[in-house]
Amino acid sequence: MQARFLLIFSLLLSANLWANSAVFVINDDSTIRSSKSEEDSKNILKIVNHNQQLQRLTMHYSGWSLVAVDDINGWILSSNVTSKVPIIKPKPVVNLDSSNEKYKIKITELSAELLNAENNITLLEQSNAKLIAEISTLNVSINTLTQDNLALNQAAITFKPTSNLPVAVNTETLNPIKSEIKDDFLMKILIANWIYFSVAIAATFLLISFLIVSRNKRRHFDLNSLRR
Repeated sequence: MQARFLLIFSLLLSANLWANSAVFVINDDSTIRSSKSEEDSKNILKIVNHNQQLQRLTMHYSGWSLVAVDDINGWILSSNVTSKVPIIKPKPVVNLDSSNEKYKIKITELSAELLNAENNITLLEQSNAKLIAEISTLNVSINTLTQDNLALNQAAITFKPTSNLPVAVNTETLNPIKSEIKDDFLMKILIANWIYFSVAIAATFLLISFLIVSRNKRRHFDLNSLRR
């Protein structure tokens, strides 16, 4: 009897020792629920992450622990918490001097690129202004030529000749220069080919002489035949 009492007392004492103790979450995205059930998604009260501290109120034999955090009391799986204080590693110290130096170099490079871009923009603006001036000059020239063309068309429409040329026009009298050029051209051809022309004239003369002689002989032969 006393042994059973001591066993029950020891269990109650151990439960009290586990209760009202600080515990720490082991896994990220652990859920604190209003009831001891993982199947119901509507009983989620809060989601806690790794190393977050909770106050454990009591433990249940089913594997759940009643915890308190931010004025919320709920159940969490006992396997997701531990009473061992986690070791928090200090964050690495950043060398601000080296980082600042890198930033300064980067800023210098960006400043040089910005200055180069500004110079290019200035050159483009100057080129644009030059093109605008040239376009204006061309527009003025186009307008002047258009007005001159209109004036010439108007003059051509209003012009009336004083006399009419005859139907048959002697082109040589109208163009004496062309006639002289034509005569000179023929003369050059005759001079360059005088041998051929001389041979042709001689052959023509011989042919005519042969025809005359043949005709005379034939007439003489006819006369002799009549006499006989």
